[in-house]
Amino acid sequence: MKPGFSPRPASGVSGIAMRKLLSSRCRTVLRELRRVREDFEVEAVHDLRVATRRLQEALQFFEPRLPRRPARRLVRRARRIRRSLGDLRNADVTLELLEGIGGELDDPKDRTLTRLRQDLEDEARALRGALIRRRRTAVPGIRKRVRALLSGCRRGEASLPPSRVAAILKGRLRGIHAFLPAASRGDAEALHRLRLAVKGYRYTLEILASLGVAGANQELREARKLQEELGRLHDLDVLLELQKTVSTSTGPLVRSLRERRLRELAHVRAALDHFEKGRGRTMDAIRARRVR
Repeated sequence: MKPGFSPRPASGVSGIAMRKLLSSRCRTVLRELRRVREDFEVEAVHDLRVATRRLQEALQFFEPRLPRRPARRLVRRARRIRRSLGDLRNADVTLELLEGIGGELDDPKDRTLTRLRQDLEDEARALRGALIRRRRTAVPGIRKRVRALLSGCRRGEASLPPSRVAAILKGRLRGIHAFLPAASRGDAEALHRLRLAVKGYRYTLEILASLGVAGANQELREARKLQEELGRLHDLDVLLELQKTVSTSTGPLVRSLRERRLRELAHVRAALDHFEKGRGRTMDAIRARRVR
């Protein structure tokens, strides 16, 4: 038996642990909502989108043991908040990437770079202004839905069985493996789909790590690293597509982007190899150790 593993059979996730995790994630979303409404600042927008993803993942993870209507309504609200901020977040991220690459170009006055930067700045300014005027993240009744959800998670509620936990993890891994062959060849769409699959896997691992599943933290670190590598590559692909809207020529910007993409693709391939060698520890822990 491996050190740190319990000889007792897995008993699933307790109602107490479930309520504690959901309560924490609901509070985080409400806190980030208040913060972002002030000025829709770049980091605040990012933090709120991450908070809604984590809440949505937890709601879906515990779905069999949650009051159906409040859980579904909260999932819809989390998705609505995130989508309302999606265009602004994309503009902010792409602008940051463009600023970073601009300093590496041989010709800082490259017209494509200048026009792209101006277009992105104008887009981000217009989106942020519209959100501030309309308060688009004002979601009526979200606090009421949170209270309804948490009141339905009673302490005496039955635990979430380990079979459900294992099934979720297996599903996430299958989603990753479906895109691996094409992604390894450098296909941009497959890499994007793989990034989303790894993100979902990472959020599942965060839940398992918070519940004390052995091996989850190490796999979480590896999944986070892979997601970051895939994210950098995705940003470059987005920027390569955007430059086509302002220029069809192959100038300094395009050459720099393509060179950087080759480097990032090599990093992604190495991260994929490392990820594949280390996967499975969390699944072993679920089978062998009690999940609180």
